[in-house]
Amino acid sequence: FGGMRFTVRKDRRYDKIHDERFKCEEAARDGWTGVKVSTKLGKHVKDLKGIVLEGYYLTKPGSNVIARILRVDNKTSAAMNFRAFLNSFVQAGGSIEGNVAYLWKDEEVLMRKRVQEMAWVPSEDSWLQVTSEKTGDSLVLVSTVTERSRPLLADWGLLGANLTVETWVLVEPKKPLELLSYLVLAKGPKAYEDYKILRDYFLHRVA
Repeated sequence: FGGMRFTVRKDRRYDKIHDERFKCEEAARDGWTGVKVSTKLGKHVKDLKGIVLEGYYLTKPGSNVIARILRVDNKTSAAMNFRAFLNSFVQAGGSIEGNVAYLWKDEEVLMRKRVQEMAWVPSEDSWLQVTSEKTGDSLVLVSTVTERSRPLLADWGLLGANLTVETWVLVEPKKPLELLSYLVLAKGPKAYEDYKILRDYFLHRVA
């Protein structure tokens, strides 16, 4: 595993979004540049037919921050609700070996070392972090705060500790919404202290 992806899910346990047809192109917003990956659901994800998804992955020259935006547009005539995920499959320090996760829970920072069983652990703040005990390299996930979103540690046991933002989406026709989060490459087990302020930083117009 490695890299980032977005996915949506309504009733099925496993999605088939990877079978849909995708388009990739250059994109820019507020001086941030990168790529946009888009698809219109319906051929394989039939219960969300008519939903258009655009995933933006943007950064700035020399930056250690990636802004990830999932834009959801409802092309049907009725409101639709489902779950959306922005997933990051991480290897801090270049490996899943020796990775530990940090999250805010019960009013304190908890450190979670990888275990053999799989678990989904929500953070009670806007950030999550995975750090390599060997190199000190860290990946910090920061989510912009909404009442329907939550950062979620996907502890996949022997497959590593991964970072997700889960959002319960209700999207009206012709009223697109956007889900924004940041992924930061940093150093040290307390890197989140320097970057959690990103939760209040929103990007605007797409070019």
